[in-house]
Amino acid sequence: RGTVTASVLVQGYADALEWKYIDELPVQQIGERLGVGPKAAESLLTRARQAFRDAFRTLAPAWVGDGQGRNLP
Repeated sequence: RGTVTASVLVQGYADALEWKYIDELPVQQIGERLGVGPKAAESLLTRARQAFRDAFRTLAPAWVGDGQGRNLP
C-alpha cells in the first residue's frame, strides 16, 4: 500500500521520502539532490510525511485506526 500511496504524491515528495526512508540518505544529501539547503529539505520532508499520511488515510481508511478498532479523523 505504501507504493500506491507514494504514487499519488507530488514527485518531489515521493523522491524525498524514498531517499530518506528507503535509501537512508541524510537530510544534507537530500537537499543537495533537490538543489536546496538542509532546512528547506527538512521542511519538504515534513510536508511530504503529512501528504503521505493524508493520502494513506484517504486510500486505506480501514487500516488507519487508533488500535481500538476506531478510525482516526
